[in-house]
Amino acid sequence: MKVIWTFIRWFFGLTFCLASIGGFASGEFWQALFTLGLGLLLLPPVTKALSKKTTDANSDTQIQPQILKTKTTQHSNSSQSSDKLVNITSKSVGNNTTEMTIELNEEVLLKKLKDGTLGSGKREIDIEDITGFYGTKKYSLNRQYCVSYADGYYDNNKWKNGDIALVKDNKLLFKKKLQRPNDCFVNNDGTVIVCDWLNSGALTGKFFVFSTTGEELFSKKTTANLGNCAISDNSQIALFETHNSDTNDGDKIFIVDIPNKQIIRKFERPASFNNAIIDTENKRIRLKDHRGFVFEIDFEGNQTNAEEYENHILTKGSVYDRLWVYAEKPDETKLKDPKYLELLNKALTDKDASYSFGKDKIYRMIGEYYEANADIPKTIENWEKAIQINPKIGVKRKLDSLKKQERRPQVVETKVAEINIPAPKAEKEITEQYIIAYREFVNVELALTAQHNGEEYAKRMAPYYEGMYKHISQNPSEYIVFNDDCDVTYYEMEFIEAVEPIRERLFELAKQNNIPTEILFIPRVKIKEGFWGSIINRKVIKIVRQLFDEEQGEEYATLRQFKAFDRSSPINKWTTSKNGKNFLYEFQVSQGIRAETLIRKRLYLFDKEFVRQQMMWMSEKIWLHNEVVTAYKKWEQDNSLWNKIDHIKRKIEQKEILDESRKEIKFLRMLENAGLKGRFIHDESISWQLKYRPDFWFINENLIVEYDEIAHKLRTDEDVQREKIIKKHIPNVHFIRVQEGLEKDGLQEVLDFLKSFSE
Repeated sequence: MKVIWTFIRWFFGLTFCLASIGGFASGEFWQALFTLGLGLLLLPPVTKALSKKTTDANSDTQIQPQILKTKTTQHSNSSQSSDKLVNITSKSVGNNTTEMTIELNEEVLLKKLKDGTLGSGKREIDIEDITGFYGTKKYSLNRQYCVSYADGYYDNNKWKNGDIALVKDNKLLFKKKLQRPNDCFVNNDGTVIVCDWLNSGALTGKFFVFSTTGEELFSKKTTANLGNCAISDNSQIALFETHNSDTNDGDKIFIVDIPNKQIIRKFERPASFNNAIIDTENKRIRLKDHRGFVFEIDFEGNQTNAEEYENHILTKGSVYDRLWVYAEKPDETKLKDPKYLELLNKALTDKDASYSFGKDKIYRMIGEYYEANADIPKTIENWEKAIQINPKIGVKRKLDSLKKQERRPQVVETKVAEINIPAPKAEKEITEQYIIAYREFVNVELALTAQHNGEEYAKRMAPYYEGMYKHISQNPSEYIVFNDDCDVTYYEMEFIEAVEPIRERLFELAKQNNIPTEILFIPRVKIKEGFWGSIINRKVIKIVRQLFDEEQGEEYATLRQFKAFDRSSPINKWTTSKNGKNFLYEFQVSQGIRAETLIRKRLYLFDKEFVRQQMMWMSEKIWLHNEVVTAYKKWEQDNSLWNKIDHIKRKIEQKEILDESRKEIKFLRMLENAGLKGRFIHDESISWQLKYRPDFWFINENLIVEYDEIAHKLRTDEDVQREKIIKKHIPNVHFIRVQEGLEKDGLQEVLDFLKSFSE
């Protein structure tokens, strides 16, 4: 029996010791330590060594130490028998001796071995232990389900898909691989929704709905990046939003019928939001933003709490928020509201509002308030302040007119009554001939549509064309001939029609001003034999001017710095002709301008449609415009000049034409004058895979110098992100940022850095 018991102690002692290694490896320190201690106590040599050590120690000290005894209990009938696997007791023996007894309960040991509960202590199991990966965890409201997800990533330039898993009561229900799972939620019944951002350079994403078993209940791939998502309490309806893109999927909210596995609604996203609550019974969606404002809509996308939402912003919102509320109100309402004037005066000293709207725009709006209330002196006072800040704020002509009225008081009252629709420069009223021409156009167009596209399509188009003609025929005084004397240009109307963000904003302005969408873009038609023309509505002119001259946003502000060549000008026609294109190409190379720069120069704003529509003839404010004008004048003098250019010489003597008025170019000259000419390249792409182009790149020294003008406004986050991306392509690259006004300090920092390479 003794031999058998010794064998059992060896077996389980070694088993526990080996098991403790796994516990230490998984971070379960205390459980592993207990298992190791138990294993060691089971090993006969360890127990014997401990007993021997205490005996040896007694011979070297006058104080008798503790006596360690081990004992095994096999079957105890005592009522005080313990359920513990190990019992440790101690008692005093004599004055200086304590006897400790470690008792292994054989009965409990055999019972635990039989039940399979040996080593199973009480400890909390982490979700990561169950799923096998570390990720973001989201719990259902009843806390029964947990969805865990981790984004995909690159590992040694190889893409690794992300993970998503569903857990209930510490049991794994399913686990899947998705490219980039984000914004996942799980409902009380275990239904899971996922926004997969996808590993793609394009604007795209994929929305999923999974059951508790991981079955795909629904999926939809979009041509726009995904935003937030939500699911109703009963798992009947889900929604997800998309961000901006140049496709029909951009800036939309999709409503998903989960049981029927289909999208039941898709509409423009009416407001940004952080989370959404779906009420399926009343068919309402509450969109809550980061400020706590709730924008409620129905399943058609129509707002259902406009008054409540507006009152919440007007009472709890910032000056900036409240100004945007008033911006949506019609002029006849807000220009009679004293609170609007009070808010405008506050905006002049409010940091966020004055920065976002601009003090020039705020002074203009204050002037418009006084203008609507017939206070001409106050109007003039505020508009003069606006012009002092920004001469192109758009009120100069009206200001001059009001100053004349102030000198002639008898006509002031008449002029004030006409301020709602500013008169074009030399407008030409339309005649009956134009109305007849548009009636004929509608008849012919619908007939051709039916012939080439089918009767069904023609029926769908009929309300649009007939609505346009009906409005023209019933309101002829609102229309003028669209020509070069109007307050808008052909270029601006074509630009709005082609660029989706601006086109959508025009639709919003039209809705606010009760302008039918059918009359926004009126086609050019045959007025009589040999003569074609078009017309435009006066109110449309007003909102187009508002769009180009007043709309807020960085891209609109940039757009206002540029002006296109007139569409009908000889130079514009020449740039698109065969002779013009040939001459421009030869001219650019002969002048040392890099190939393709002249003809392919583009201003990147809004979206790809902008790039497609607006090329190098866009800008009077950049040096390129002047080069085109110079080339055109030379061609006019000698249109055979481009045949006489020495092709070999032009390739050898290339040089870059730069706008010397630019701050960045002035700093470039400082670098060259400091003896650094030829050591760096300016504004060149790092890689065909990378869209960023460093301002100054010292290739040999692995240095990139970025020049930040004041207009850059210290976009720290964007700069950091850009530097991270560049560092992926150029390891160990060093960055120096030079700010406008500190060029000398920046130059010295560059020189000190370069000096370290020669020391």
